[in-house]
Order: sequence, then structure tokens, then C-alpha cells
Amino acid sequence: MGKRLASRLKGGEVLAFFGDLGAGKTTFIKGLINWFLPGRRVISPTFIIVRQYWPVRTKVSQIIHADLYRLEKIPEIEDLGLTDFYNNPGAVLLIEWAGKIQGFLPEKRLELHFDVKEDNSRIITIKHMNQFPHLKNIF
Repeated sequence: MGKRLASRLKGGEVLAFFGDLGAGKTTFIKGLINWFLPGRRVISPTFIIVRQYWPVRTKVSQIIHADLYRLEKIPEIEDLGLTDFYNNPGAVLLIEWAGKIQGFLPEKRLELHFDVKEDNSRIITIKHMNQFPHLKNIF
């Protein structure tokens, strides 16, 4: 699913990922990044907070992957400079644990909510899809 979504991204999108630990956010993001950079080992930036990639395959010139799991204080979040990438026409911003910066997220964003069911299957609910006409009817 991550690769399918990636194939339609044009740049300028902010994707906010919500869900509990182990819900599949990072796996989805790895698939998305691998569409742009096939074979690239994608490592979650849990300890360095932000990792950047420069695809060569599409109009997207930069992917910023932020993992906010370890952040606890608002000043730490503000210091990351993620807002610099909001509406950047060449960049795609992926934010794991987006709930930690709910008040700082741009209005124009795609939200992906991951839920794990009792049988260990996943349900992904996507919100604000109507803000991105180029993603219409993707799933």
C-alpha cells in the first residue's frame, strides 16, 4: 500500500501517521520510500528523529521521514523545523507519531490511522483525502 500511495505523490504533501507501537506505520513508510528508492535500506529515524532521502525517480526531490516517538516537549518539536517543509512543492513529509504535534500539523495533510485488530490484521483509515485530488480513488 505504501508503494501504491508513493506512485501518486507529486511533492508538497504532508502525511501524518497515527497508531500504536507495532501497528504498521514504519512498514508502510518503508514501502513508500522503497517505491522512490528501490532496494534502499530504510531505517526508522527513532533515535535521530529525522532522516532525509533524495529520490531520483520522480518529480519529488526530497522525502523527509520524522519519527516523533521519543519527543516529549513542545520546544523539542518546534526545534525540528518540520514546518519548513509544509507546502514545499518538491518535498514529501512523513510524520510518524503525528499525534504528538497535532496542534502544529498543517491544515492540508493526509492522515493515516493504523489500528491492529484482535486477529493481528490491520485497518488503515485515511482522512482528508479530498484535499489531494491526485490521490482520489487510489485505494
